[in-house]
Order: sequence, then C-alpha cells, then structure tokens
Amino acid sequence: MSLGSTTKYISLLPSNGTEFTSEQKVQFDIKPNISFVKGRDSYLSFDVHNPTQVPANFYNTAGASSVIDRMDIYSLSNGQLLESLTNYSMWSNIENQYLTRDSAQKVIKEGCTENLRVYSASGYTEATGVQTHNPNRLEEGQSGATKLFTIDNTGNKKGVAQKYCIALKSGVFNHFGVEEKLTPVLLLGGLRIEITLNKDVQVLSRMVMKDGADSRTMTDPVAANNNCFRIQDSGGNVNNLTSTEDQADPQQCGWTVGARIRILSDNGGGQDIERNITVIAITGGKLVITVDGAAFNLSTNVRCVHPVDVEPTYQLTNVELKLCEIVPPREMLKAVIKESQYDFISYETFLDNLPATSLNHNVDMPSITERAKAVFTHYINNTSENDKFAPNSYVGNGPSETNLNSVQYFFNNKLYPLRHYNPSKNADRIVSYNETVKAFSAIGKVVQRLGDSAGSEMCDYNLTHTTARELARGQDFVFSLKDAEGQLRLGFSGARAFNTKLISYVFSIRSIMISQNALEVVM
Repeated sequence: MSLGSTTKYISLLPSNGTEFTSEQKVQFDIKPNISFVKGRDSYLSFDVHNPTQVPANFYNTAGASSVIDRMDIYSLSNGQLLESLTNYSMWSNIENQYLTRDSAQKVIKEGCTENLRVYSASGYTEATGVQTHNPNRLEEGQSGATKLFTIDNTGNKKGVAQKYCIALKSGVFNHFGVEEKLTPVLLLGGLRIEITLNKDVQVLSRMVMKDGADSRTMTDPVAANNNCFRIQDSGGNVNNLTSTEDQADPQQCGWTVGARIRILSDNGGGQDIERNITVIAITGGKLVITVDGAAFNLSTNVRCVHPVDVEPTYQLTNVELKLCEIVPPREMLKAVIKESQYDFISYETFLDNLPATSLNHNVDMPSITERAKAVFTHYINNTSENDKFAPNSYVGNGPSETNLNSVQYFFNNKLYPLRHYNPSKNADRIVSYNETVKAFSAIGKVVQRLGDSAGSEMCDYNLTHTTARELARGQDFVFSLKDAEGQLRLGFSGARAFNTKLISYVFSIRSIMISQNALEVVM
C-alpha cells in the first residue's frame, strides 16, 4: 500500500454470545464501513478453558485451529455465500507441519507442541526392513502440553484459561496465493463469518502422564493394565493409594484433588471401585492419593485410571476477531471502487471411503472448477479417527499403514504421471515428497520441512502423509476440472484391518464478480 494509507487494528466481538462450547457457532459481522482489510495480518484470538479434571490439551500438530470444524463467509448485505471451508482443522494440521521451520511460535501462539510431527520412527533394522513406526501422543513434559491442565504442588487444579491466536486460513482473507492483496469489505457489502466449532474429541486429546520412574502411563479407562498408573498392593483395608515409584511432583501424574478415580485390582477376580480424590501429597518420596468413602481392600496388581464416562471438554471465552484495516488515500479509494472483480484461491473438499479389503481404488473428484491449481488427499483410519490420545483425523495414514504402493492421477483421459509411482518408504518416497512440494507451491505456499532427519526418523514418513498433485504451475496458469472426470487411482500391496476415509482438498482460483445490485462467485 502506498504512502498516505492509514493502518490500524480493530477488534470485533461475536454478535451471538460471549461463551462458546463444542459444535456451537461463533458469528462475526464486519460492517462495510471497515473498507479494506489486510487478511494476512488479521487473526482470531480466544481464551480456551478445560473445565474437566482430565489432563488434556490440543493435539500436537493441530493446535488451537482444532477448535474450527468449518468456516463460512457471506456477504453481509445480501447473504451471498462467498466461501465455505470444511474440514478446516485437518487442513490446518497439515499446514502446520509442512510450512513451519521453527515450532517455537506455533507452541506459544497456537498451542502446538515442539516436534510438530505425527509419527515417530525408531528401531529400524536394515537387514529386515522392520521398524517401529507409531503415532505421536501428547505427553506431559512436552513444551506447551500442560497449558490447559495446570496443577499446583498440592494436587489442586488451577483452572487457568490460556489465550491463543490463529491465522484466518481463508481465501477471502488472502491466506493462499503469492500476491498480497487487500480484502475489499466495502465492495462486498460487508462480511458475515460463521465459525462452526469442533466436537470435544476433535479438539482436546488426552495427555499421557508419567509415574515416578519417568515412564509413560496413559491413565486410559480402556487401556491395557501395563498402561495404567501403578499403585502399591495394600493387603488390607485403606482409603489411600500409594504409588509404586517415587514421585517428586504431583503435576506429572495427571490426578487432581476433586477428580474422580477408578481403582482396579485383582482382588476377588477384579475389584473395580470409583471414588473422589480428597488429598494429594508426597509422603516418603511416594505419591499418596486419599479418596473419600469407606476403606476398601487392595490385593494385587493395583492400577488407577480415569472413569469411563469422564471426557475432557472445552470452553471459549474472550473471542475476538482482530482485523488489520487499511484506509487508502482518497484518490486510490476512487480507483479501487471502480474494480468489479476480486480473485482469490480457496478449496473445496470431496469425501470417499476405502474398504479394508480393496487392493485397487479410484477416488473421484467431481469438481466443476475451471481454474484449479492443486489437489491434496488425506487418509484417515476410521477406527481411530477419534482416538483419545492420537486422533487419526490429524495423524493420518501413510503407506506403511495403508499398504499404498501405486499412485496415478487421471484427468481428461490422460494419466498424470504416465507411469505410476510407489510412495512407500523404500520405493519412490522422494517422488511423493516432490509432488507435495509442487502442490503447495501451486497455491503460494513454500514447504519448510518434510520431516525430521534425526536418528531413525528418515526411514519413514513422520508428517501427515498426503497424496498431492500440482495441476497448474505459476501464477498465470490454471487447469479446468469441469469436464475432466478427475480421479486419483490407487493400488495397494495388501488389505488393511480398517476402512479408510479419504478427504481430497481441491484448490482453485475463484472470482467474486461485483456489480451494483449483486455479487456472483465464479468457480
């Protein structure tokens, strides 16, 4: 913007409330007197509170953007839908991994954790090709992991809300593309933004806590015995529980005063008791948890977990839309108002399902866009989509999990590429990476990393794997999908133990045609 422009930040509050919970809508009305907005410098700010007694935080790579399931943007003057972004949190999760060089700012501003990866690979044996490749879990001790679950030294939950700031990943606000331009709120007759919040299970992940030996314990009601918090056998009637390992800090164990605890032991074939915690203390180097009610007998193999019916929930307060308003000089304003077209890059999504037994599968992308730029496909294990500790909606599945060994795109009766490639770890993984880099470049995004190179991490994908394709290279080129009968053709070396959900993000240039009496969105 040229010399003489006025720049200022303004804050808008939701027009439909002050506190919000899962699956509710948050609505902002941007009046046309806010003439032009610099979208890349605007952001959404809110406080997040976890009111439950369950240790939880945002999943490692999704961060605070996980609260958004979809975002719809309308013209305020006539209600015309200008942009609809579905599966918003899943795309944010992918962006956070590939487009972030240093995770520090993501940890501070957006609630991610330090590694910004979804898989950890270890134990690779070159002779056999066998390795460990497991989803990452949110763990106590990770930078930023306990922001929404703060405990003092007496085991009482502090209940502190945490503020986060997230970018508006919207085409209307110029998030995608190379050229930086202003959003003409004035010409669009003002804007109404409707944000649909995600389900609790898609926002908060259970946190893996520690026992005194610094080993991880899931404290999950359905976990195997060796994943529970271990308690000494009492051999008599008690109303307190003593940890098997020395414990220096109550903040590490995940239990809080007032929380409900489920106590399991092998007394009489499996005793199962639920009580409320009244006191937490360190006595003789051990963690001692006192519960209410009458004394009970603990015999052997005593474990503690959270009750089955207790799940973490979230609340949003102090929600604000921070807009960077640009007021151009009068002469420039007159010239801009004469413009009748606003172009931007956005995406539409297409869903498909891959049956567990399929060895060949075609993913249809029936887009009608005339100006496509790129396509990405995300693979989700249906059985672990809402996993409490590592939700597959964010983790995704790579070739190691799906047995994917053949990828080809099909448009206009032609194959792209002509020869299929095998994206598995020991085959054409570099080709798969290259396709992802080119696809991001097509929508104006520069890939900063493709994973970690420390230790065994290079032996497999450790970021959310996507099958991607650049459809048009450079700012001035596009690809028509309207009659292309677009498909992603996949082949697999073997069946899977689960069905797979496929989400394809198709990015294209769109235009809002502005006339005196109407707005029209051209795909």
